[in-house]
Formats: sequence, structure tokens, C-alpha cells
Amino acid sequence: RGLDCPEVDTPEGKAAKRFVDALIANARAITICTTKPDKYDRYLADVFLEMKTGEEVFLNHALLENGHAVRMAGNAPGDWE
Repeated sequence: RGLDCPEVDTPEGKAAKRFVDALIANARAITICTTKPDKYDRYLADVFLEMKTGEEVFLNHALLENGHAVRMAGNAPGDWE
């Protein structure tokens, strides 16, 4: 939710997928909070990981911090509906 990530079939998308796969492999629990579908019929989500170390990771923020996503242009809820 609120992010623009590269398409999975691009080199950048493949790198983002590897990043997420690595985090999920080290998580002991995943919490997904979804919103209603956007104008493209996609569910938008906030994803929280509880790591095996006990650390909590907000996946959306981790994607931004590590350069695998950018904030969605026009970051207003109306743009997602």
C-alpha cells in the first residue's frame, strides 16, 4: 500500500522478489492487513514480519529503505481506489 514496486519480470523486480523471499525465509510469523481492491482490482496491503530473532519488520518500509520500491506518486488514498 502506498508503494510503487517494479514489475516482477524486470531485473529490478527480480531483485525485489529475492529481497522479500530472503526476509520471509527468516520470519516466524507474517501479518497482512489488506484494504479493498484498487481501481486495477488489486488488494493493497501492509505486511508485517516477525523474524525468528524476535525483531519486527514492516515489509513496506523495508522495501523503501533498501531501494526496491518508491512512494506511490500522488500518495493519496483516492489514487488507490
